[in-house]
Amino acid sequence: MIDAKKLILKAIQEAERIQAAGAENLVAIAARAVDPESKASLRGISSTLGLHPSVVIAITVTADVAGDTDSRREFGLALFERLQLHTHPPMLTDHGRVGLASWCIERLLPMREALDGDLVDEALDAARHLMETDAAPRAGAVMEIQERAEKLQHLEVVGVAAGKSASKERLGITDEQRFQRHAAQAIRALLEGLKEQGENPHLCTTVAGEIALALEAGLGFAAAAGFTLELAQHLEEELPREHLRRPPQN
Repeated sequence: MIDAKKLILKAIQEAERIQAAGAENLVAIAARAVDPESKASLRGISSTLGLHPSVVIAITVTADVAGDTDSRREFGLALFERLQLHTHPPMLTDHGRVGLASWCIERLLPMREALDGDLVDEALDAARHLMETDAAPRAGAVMEIQERAEKLQHLEVVGVAAGKSASKERLGITDEQRFQRHAAQAIRALLEGLKEQGENPHLCTTVAGEIALALEAGLGFAAAAGFTLELAQHLEEELPREHLRRPPQN
């Protein structure tokens, strides 16, 4: 895929604008560089680039928060220079989805104190239980963790200045609150995935996207960009083979 990588880098470098979404977003531009007929959908881009959908989502949300064309271009060039592209994206088993989602959640461990202390650890313990026993964790235990995560998403309302309409006033939240919201949503998504024993194909994409946003809010853009590359490398180099399914044969 060396030639494909060169085509992608050239397309990103020459793009007049790189938008947050739509046909002119970063991953859509990259996919069209490889195949002009590539569909600008998650499945189409994933298939064209040979990247797992969770990586595509992580790239998309990280490029979004980059904020402008020049910043997205810089991020895209640095990222695709190092990404490994393939003919087919990795296909995960049910345990593979839970394992990958858990790996994403582990990125929150250094910041666990901002997340109700042991909330991250308890969510990971529940995932580990499923992986080791092949049985969903107790519904009551999952609900208790979910409720604690949901509390982190309840934000303080910023007061409205006198003389301004409340309906027109944008409510501001801190970076720590943004971090808590996205991290909590990632944890809740993992727990929902555990109840479904990893069968939901959207488990990893939801968790990966929320973790990228949480890291950007909590540590800055470089952390989100680093996570995106690490996620791709984890799928490339560290994922247990038993967590992968063979791609369909033509």
